[in-house]
Amino acid sequence: MTRKWQGARSVKRLESVREATALNRANNERMWADIAAGKQFVFGYGPMELFNAMGLYLILPVQYGSVLAAKQLYGHYQSAIERRGYFSSLANYESLPLGYCFEPDDGAPYGGLPKPAAIFGGYMQEPGIYELYAREFDVPAIMTDDPYRQQRIPDGWWDGPEWRDRRIVDFSVEELRTAVRMLEQLTGVPYRETDLRDLMMRANEMSEYYERIVQLGWGGPGPALFTATDAYSEVAVFETHFGQEWALDHVKRVHAEVAERAADGAVAVPNERTRLLWAGTPLWFNLGFLNAWEESHGAVFIETMYLPRAKRLIQDPSEDALRAAFLRRHMKYTGSSPKAAAELIISQCREFGVDGVVLPARAATRDTVASSRYMALALKRAGIDVLQLDYAPFDSEAWDQEAMHAQVTDFIEGIQVHGQRV
Repeated sequence: MTRKWQGARSVKRLESVREATALNRANNERMWADIAAGKQFVFGYGPMELFNAMGLYLILPVQYGSVLAAKQLYGHYQSAIERRGYFSSLANYESLPLGYCFEPDDGAPYGGLPKPAAIFGGYMQEPGIYELYAREFDVPAIMTDDPYRQQRIPDGWWDGPEWRDRRIVDFSVEELRTAVRMLEQLTGVPYRETDLRDLMMRANEMSEYYERIVQLGWGGPGPALFTATDAYSEVAVFETHFGQEWALDHVKRVHAEVAERAADGAVAVPNERTRLLWAGTPLWFNLGFLNAWEESHGAVFIETMYLPRAKRLIQDPSEDALRAAFLRRHMKYTGSSPKAAAELIISQCREFGVDGVVLPARAATRDTVASSRYMALALKRAGIDVLQLDYAPFDSEAWDQEAMHAQVTDFIEGIQVHGQRV
């Protein structure tokens, strides 16, 4: 196994965000040590708050896959998948760990993936991937539907009253209740409604803090207080630790630091001239790429996939905590269609003063490729400059650093010559 190329290290302006990396590393070390000692875990994707409340480790395919990509192992494990005859367009954001399952080796992060108690399939792009995981691990699969498409979705869906079809939600929540009973049987770990309700209340509080952080950092008329690389360093906490007490304490510290920077007039890039939105999956193997134009062009990247989503996650758990946990994540990334996603991005560009948007031409899944193309057309119609880069978020081997840098440079300089802030 060879590692051909190393991406650039990202710049972080916030000390509290550096803490996030250390906290997540310590949590991972504890989790993997517990698993090595025989503690049961589940592999797959579902309402993370549910698993946190049960005290049951859930390892996400995307979580492990992003580590593989960050360690420049995409080509090694993707080749193992393709040798089995699967298309390279398989949703590698969820499927990349299959390469390890097909061809285990000692070079995998954390020593590889041990056998889980079960595979959990929820909020899935492609259910067949989870069936493959269950087959390779030879464990039961707990599959829940997540009906993603909805015929009618209101304008401004991200900032309005509840709009999701109640029949879809009722069906999905009942499936989730059955899945919880199966989890209890397979793992011996009990589910307690009161534990989930308490955790959800802390998760809501975390969401409120993240919203304040975003508004302080990017919502004002002046330069950004931090950049996308700070925000991406929060992703591990944001995506997998919502509601845990130590995570709430951490986000309070992030908020305090950002508020202090705002009061002191500290900014990320003093000569900020251009604000760009990285609107695709993070470039995990090369996050420092996003800092490359800060000094030379005063160009700052922000993100809207993670931290700005926090305000859309708040759900009242007082009557039905499990329902609230499902609704917290269901269709809250980009809505229910490419049109809904494009409308959200355009609104965020207006809100955060974005001058131009960078989208992946290949993206992480077949669905997101189509969505990316639609989004590019919608942004252009709205008068927002767009660059579609020919890269896939995990594929470090196909990444052409010189060509990608040149394309983004031309894009920024084009905006600075003729563009105005949206």
